This record gives sequence, structure tokens and C-alpha cells, in this order.
Amino acid sequence: MKFRFLLSIVFLLQVLESSAQLQWTELTIKCPCTLKSEDGETATVEFGLQNHLDSIVEGVNATVAIVGTLTNEDGEEIESAFVDTIQIESTIDPHGQVPVTSYEIDLGQMPSGTLYFELIIHTGEATDIGERSIRDSIWFKDEITSPPSSFSLTNMDYLLDSDEDGFPD
Repeated sequence: MKFRFLLSIVFLLQVLESSAQLQWTELTIKCPCTLKSEDGETATVEFGLQNHLDSIVEGVNATVAIVGTLTNEDGEEIESAFVDTIQIESTIDPHGQVPVTSYEIDLGQMPSGTLYFELIIHTGEATDIGERSIRDSIWFKDEITSPPSSFSLTNMDYLLDSDEDGFPD
């Protein structure tokens, strides 16, 4: 538990580094993407990938981050992320694709309160997520109140204008 907590803190700090966005045009997520759970303990995440490079991309992994509020041992509320990482492909050919595929993940122990989910595509291990390893990411729309008994989420469409005010959501 302490390892996952420390990993989540490192994960949040590194993901926020703005220079990671420079890598995001090399390998992109193909949506629509879904994240579904029938029991609140395991989930199925579904998405595809596109390699935009003239070279092979190796060691591609996907991490599902669960971001919410956790109360620590001192009673302080802190933001936390609990993650599960899956290996996608050992290599993706130049300009190749990984078709939309379903992957089973373990949601682990989730924090209480309101949760948000993010899918992060990166190279290297989950402990190595940082500005040089992140390739793409998406947020799933809608929030979930923990503990969930089930949920069904799709990727957030940042160009959607649901209130028709002329500006994306």
C-alpha cells in the first residue's frame, strides 16, 4: 500500500510536467475509448494506438490512473492516484497500428470520494513515467463516487460543445 501511495505521488508530479506534451505526436490513442467495470474491483479498458513515426516504437505500456481524494494516517486529505499498468506491444512498426483491443485491469484499493480516470500511454515501466516516456493520454468523462459497484465511461471529447455556447466543454 505504501509503495502504491508513493508511486502515485511521483506519478502525479511527473505527469504534470508540461514538456511531456512534446512526445505526444509520436504515438497516439485511437478512440473511442472505454473503461467499464461490473464489480468495481476489475475493469476492461478498450482503445487502439497509432504510431506516427518512421521508426519502431518499443516497450509501449498503458497505465490507468484513478485520481481522487484520500485521507492519510494523520487525517489530512490528499490527492492520490492508484494505477494499474499493462504491456501493450513489445514493438509497434513504423506508421503501424494496434487495433482497438480490450485489456483487463485490476482497480486495486480506491480512495474514497469523487474519482476521475485517465489513460496514459508511455514507454517503460509505470515507475518510469515522466516527461520523456509519456506518449499520449486521455481523461474519461464523468466522475464516479467511490466505492463504485459498477461504471461505464467513455473518453472525454474536448471539442464537444454540449451547452452550445460556442466553446468546447
